[in-house]
Amino acid sequence: MRLFLALAFIGKWLARQRKPEVWAALAGGQRERLEAVGVTPPAPALSRSPGTT
Repeated sequence: MRLFLALAFIGKWLARQRKPEVWAALAGGQRERLEAVGVTPPAPALSRSPGTT
C-alpha cells in the first residue's frame, strides 16, 4: 500500500512539473536534471487560426 501511495504522489508531482507555467518557472539546472532522467518539457500548445474548427 505504501508503494502505491508513493507512486501516486510521484505521478501527481510529475504531472505538475510538466505544466507549461511550472516548467517555465523552474531554474535552468532543475530543467536539466529533469531532462537527464527523461522528463521532457510540455509540448507547445497548437494555436488555431481564425475561422478553423
